[in-house]
Order: sequence, then C-alpha cells, then structure tokens
Amino acid sequence: MLNVTRPLSRHPLFKSHNIDEAHELVAKHVKPHNIQVAGKESSLDVQFDGLNLGDISLFHVYYGAAVRVNPHSESESFFIQHTLSGNGKVQHQGKEIRTQNSDTVIVSPSLQYQMQLEEECSRIAIEINKQALENQLSMALGDNVDQALEFEFHQKDNQDSWQNTIKYVLQQIQIAPQLMESEAAKKALSDLLIAQLLQTQQHNYQQALQQPGEIMMPTHLRKAVDFIQDNISNPPSMIELAAFCNTSVRTLQRSFSRCLNDTPLGYIRKQRLAAIHSALLAAKDKEAGQLTRILLDFGITDLGRFARYYRQRYGCKPSDTLKK
Repeated sequence: MLNVTRPLSRHPLFKSHNIDEAHELVAKHVKPHNIQVAGKESSLDVQFDGLNLGDISLFHVYYGAAVRVNPHSESESFFIQHTLSGNGKVQHQGKEIRTQNSDTVIVSPSLQYQMQLEEECSRIAIEINKQALENQLSMALGDNVDQALEFEFHQKDNQDSWQNTIKYVLQQIQIAPQLMESEAAKKALSDLLIAQLLQTQQHNYQQALQQPGEIMMPTHLRKAVDFIQDNISNPPSMIELAAFCNTSVRTLQRSFSRCLNDTPLGYIRKQRLAAIHSALLAAKDKEAGQLTRILLDFGITDLGRFARYYRQRYGCKPSDTLKK
C-alpha cells in the first residue's frame, strides 16, 4: 500500500505487484533495471508516475518493498536520483553512500552503480538528455564544452535552492495541469531545472560558471580577437572569422556581445581606429601625404567615412593627430 505522496499522480505510468512484470515495465518506460526483492515479496507495490518535458523526463519511483536495483549502464542521459522519503544505499566505485530525505545522487551516462532501497522509500528520478545539458552548459560558458561534463556523485552543498526548484516544478505540474498542454511551459520548466542543476550542483565546470566579477573569454573568442589583431590591416569577414574559429557566426556574435559588449564588426572598427591612431602618433613624417599612405596601409579606402568614425572616437581629425 502506497503511504507516500505522489507528486506526479496526474501522470501515472504503471503499477505492478509482480517482479517479472515490473522488470518489463521499468525497461519500457525508463531503462532496463535488474530488480531483486530484498524484503517480503508480498510487500512489492511498484508504482511509477512520469512526465516528459522535452529534454527532461520526471519520474516518481516507488517499490513498496525493500529492493536491490542495478540499472543497466548504457545510456546517453544523466539520471538525478532525489530522495523524497525513506532511506537507501548507493554503491559506486567501491564506496557505499547512505541516502535519506532530500539527498541527491547524480549519475553520469554509462556510470555503473547499484541501489538498495528500504521499504516505503520514495524518490524522484530526473532523466536529462546529455546533449541538451551540455548545450545549456556551453551557452552559459559562452564556449564549447571540451571535456565531458561530470557531476559529483553524491551532492552535499547548495541543496536548499535545488530542492526548492524540484518542489516548485512538481507543484506547478500538480496544481496547474493546463501548463502541461503547452510546449512553451514545459520547456520553461525543463530549462529551469537544467539551469539550477548546473548552477547549484557540484561538477567539473562549476568554478568556470561561478567566476566572481568576471566573464571568462571562451576559446573561440580568444582566437577571434588574436586573428583580428594579426590581420588588422585586412580584417576578415564574419564568415571568414567564424570559419577560422571553427564556430558559427551566431555563436561568435553572442560571445562578442556577452564578453566584450560589442558586435564583431564594431570591435574590428575600434581596433583598426586604435591601431591607426597609434601609427599616426608614431609617424615621423608629418606631411599630408603620409596620412593617405598610413590609411592605405591599413586598408582604408573610404577616407571620408573613416574620418567621421575617427572624429567620433578621438574628437579630432586624423590629420590633427598626425601633426602632434
């Protein structure tokens, strides 16, 4: 008999009192699990509720009886196991971790682990598509994810915010079922869970995400900046710049805006103006013809347009700078 709250009761998947049937149904709706009853088999009362939000699937998992669970490791998803009530144990890489109310365990793709759940243990399992999670991480970093995302298996810190987010999402699903008819609403809840997971849980990119007071310049942006400086006399087009940095034009534009508060073209213009300003100040030949030669050396052919940009930037004409 289920004596715990079912936060996803509006979305039942299956019930079973038979271990063989439970194996088949869990494999069908989640992924294959080897389940062994460790207590009284008569107490087995498997109940799974679940809902797909797009890149995330939420499950409420309850076995009733004490069980040992050995999930198959082949997966392209992260599985977050969040205990709502009851106790259990998780074995991972030779270590045994006891879990209780509000504990979170994060299982990376293809990770081997086993669980022992006591009677009346109730959990929320969150399955998150690996690519979707790494895509959101990449957007938060403003850079490609070079190394595989790896979470600490047993999460201990910053749990209040994470737990409140899970509660909020479950409450919205329960009290506002009309939201689940909207793809936009489901995506918003999915994005919220992913963002909170990345910001509050421990993983190998956590320090990069939480750099205080500064925004890290992603690798492709550093390459773009260096390439512009090396070719300041003949700046690349946006397509050429994106191809050199092995990224898309859109990603490059977003990175310039986020990290440099500028567009790529605006950044190039400012760098050319600065380089020409320095060249004019350093010129030993102060004759009028020198101005034209310097501008042509930097690829400037529209002298009138350049003069307007220069005045906006430095408050004087290029020829005035040359005479200093």
